[in-house]
Amino acid sequence: MTLIVALIVVLAAGAGASYLVFRQLESETVVFEATPEFVRAENGALCGQVEFILEPRKLGYWWLRVAEDATISGAIAIAGNESLDIGLRIYSPANRLVLIQDERHHTMLFELPADVRGDYRFEFDNRHSIFADKELTVSVCFT
Repeated sequence: MTLIVALIVVLAAGAGASYLVFRQLESETVVFEATPEFVRAENGALCGQVEFILEPRKLGYWWLRVAEDATISGAIAIAGNESLDIGLRIYSPANRLVLIQDERHHTMLFELPADVRGDYRFEFDNRHSIFADKELTVSVCFT
């Protein structure tokens, strides 16, 4: 009888621990509503910057409107408590993947021709992080 009670206690503890771990592994998507204020740089490019906080286990979306043929270039600076940082994907207005950076760094540079007008979707992936928020500073320029 004692063995059965001990087995039930162990199974219940395991189920409780599994539930807590599973809850930590859930991920959600969030949308960032921010528009950079563009100013003309010395080289003639229009440049702007936005900042976000991306919580752990989140996939963040941000859209950048491109009105004419341009080259989008910029940098994403990431601050957080964990050694690995976010992944970056950029999609065209036609929902085609145009840039992927799965190598995780504290600063990521990007440059891509934006030959289609519309909203380019930036996807910031912090789903691997269980505890650490990431502070993102996105700097973009149109040339």
